Amino acid sequence: MRQIRKSTTTVAPGMPWFNSMDAQVILSKFVGDTATLKCTVEDKGNRDVAWLRTEPHSNIIFTRDEMYDSDPRYKIDTDNNRTFHLRIERLTRADNGTYACTVNTKPVISWNVTLQIVAPATVTDIVQMSQGVSDSGKRTFFFNESDTVELKCNGDGSPQARLAWIGPAGDQVGNSTLRIDGIQRSQYGEYRCEADNGFNDIPDARLVTLKVNYKPEIRVYQTDIEIRKAVGEYVKMLCRADASPRATYTWRKDGVLVPPASRINNRQTILVIVSIQPEHYGVYTCEATNLLGTSRANITLNGKPLPPIIVSDPVGTRRHIFKLMWQHQSKQPPNYPGTIPVTYYKILYRGWWRQSTQDRRKVYSLEDETNLMEEIAYPDFSKIKQFCNLHDLRHNATYDLQLYAVNDQGDSDPVNFTFYTALARADYNATSEDEVTTSNGDTAGPLSLSSINENQDPNREGLKWTAPSIAPSSAPSTATVLAMVIALALGLHCTEVYK
Repeated sequence: MRQIRKSTTTVAPGMPWFNSMDAQVILSKFVGDTATLKCTVEDKGNRDVAWLRTEPHSNIIFTRDEMYDSDPRYKIDTDNNRTFHLRIERLTRADNGTYACTVNTKPVISWNVTLQIVAPATVTDIVQMSQGVSDSGKRTFFFNESDTVELKCNGDGSPQARLAWIGPAGDQVGNSTLRIDGIQRSQYGEYRCEADNGFNDIPDARLVTLKVNYKPEIRVYQTDIEIRKAVGEYVKMLCRADASPRATYTWRKDGVLVPPASRINNRQTILVIVSIQPEHYGVYTCEATNLLGTSRANITLNGKPLPPIIVSDPVGTRRHIFKLMWQHQSKQPPNYPGTIPVTYYKILYRGWWRQSTQDRRKVYSLEDETNLMEEIAYPDFSKIKQFCNLHDLRHNATYDLQLYAVNDQGDSDPVNFTFYTALARADYNATSEDEVTTSNGDTAGPLSLSSINENQDPNREGLKWTAPSIAPSSAPSTATVLAMVIALALGLHCTEVYK
């Protein structure tokens, strides 16, 4: 068949031709609309006009002034002379194709119209291509951490839908297929598949939620790993766990199951002891369990003293005595109500200096560098600040010291401290044996650190002294206890014990 247009083709006299002035070549309509495919034939004469469908399949719709196709949606609007318009009502996607208006000349001439049925793009289905579990509506998908995720989005539309996956952050993470290799818990959240073909006001979308399952991970604050409380105090032990699915919790004390008397919600459990008794001290284990495993964390509850706070100036004003002063962290007297009791304080120390020779060898106050001197000091319950005078020290020397608070539950953490004894001067004119005076006779204040630099180790800056492994145990020896009794009888604050 030939398609003849007056504007492009010279027609022989008496031959019919198609008037293209108001005709269409491509007509776009939405599903449900009515389409009118126009055909105007000039100089038809006694020839017949027909409407055919040529693509995607071929069939006759109208010929010889009669409807040939029985589809009631087809109508011919004609004046039986020159206009033969094909009207299709209630359009469907199946009406999409090419139609031809023909005249039975020799050869046959035709006017072709492409009818494009427009349907906004839609998301029709989400198909899971990888292992995993989904709910019945395919709205939520569950994966174990490190699994591979592969979801395929199917869409429909005319023209064909363009598909895109949008992640929780709003960025595109895939086209028709969403694939995540080794999914992590941080990648959980809502993902949506969007479909668009240019005829959507807004893209059609299907939301799905990815949930990532993982073994519980217990989070315990550093301050909660060891809790120090006195007998009679209230304590709350908190255990938090991140888990999916959510965890169930149990508590154990020294390996023995604790009755379920704690408060539990989805993310944490709290074990409360209203009034601590000695039998409550021990190691508590929080266990968080789900289908993927169990995690544990230990919390130690004890009555050991808190480490004291040293308040002495490190630069001494005496040559052979140093007054060590400290106080409780609460800034209250020892054994104040609500504080952990202290039985006594233990002081370990040793001194060192540089030998006045060419090699300036480091010399310790004791021949055996692993030995220490020990002082035992008893609390003065009427005072906030406690003190102990360390005697028989070497002048112009550096001393490293550790201070412990001790009770029947054990020792506190050590408090490290370095102090310096005063210089011996040639113009020494002291009013007492251990005071240092200036050349004009005024009593000197604390010496500056620059005056004792000759005793400092150039490599010691930033280093902390650690007590040797042979440091004495929390319980004093028999000799120490005897020294304590003598010290109390004499009214002394400290008694000195040489190891």
